[in-house]
Amino acid sequence: MAFSLPTNVDFNAVDWRLTDARELSRSELTGSALIVDRNASVWTAKLVLPPMTTDEASAWEVAFLKARTEPFYLSPPLRSQPKAYRDGDTNIGTPLVDGASQTGTTLSTDGWYPAFEINAGDYISFSNGTFEELHMVMADVTASGAGEADLVLEPPIRISPANNAVIRWSSPRAEMIVAQGQDFITSIGAGLSVSLEIEVAERLS
Repeated sequence: MAFSLPTNVDFNAVDWRLTDARELSRSELTGSALIVDRNASVWTAKLVLPPMTTDEASAWEVAFLKARTEPFYLSPPLRSQPKAYRDGDTNIGTPLVDGASQTGTTLSTDGWYPAFEINAGDYISFSNGTFEELHMVMADVTASGAGEADLVLEPPIRISPANNAVIRWSSPRAEMIVAQGQDFITSIGAGLSVSLEIEVAERLS
């Protein structure tokens, strides 16, 4: 199970991105290009913490060392709620996965409040039974009168979630670990203040 990061200090900067795992293959005979999607694009982030006291930094150093082998939860910056909710529509409902064995980039859901608008750029997450998957909604959709909505997502679904798996729309999150070959960088500043930064990547198993 993933753990939560310390909350004693906020990040100074978060460089958040989806790292593409697609490959470009070109035919030697025709010269035509073919993009091969390995279905393994991952969320990655560079986390930068501001100057802290030694005691404040210690909690983060422990967390980052732990994150070399154990995943932690991380939400995308500035996207803790859907756009419609931020704009004042708080009638969201209780969205769920609608049907098992779903794969690809479209997820059928239900349980939304009728006519609730899910906007391109919103994030959702859900548990696939092994880990929490984070996805960005790629196209606007309005829930039907029955509260149903088909969401176009990126990246593709990793592992099919169970029917009625809960859609996390408030503070959606990925499970992250320290990126391979990375470790945290500690900088000592004026007054012996400590700054930290680290590269992390999404857990996929």
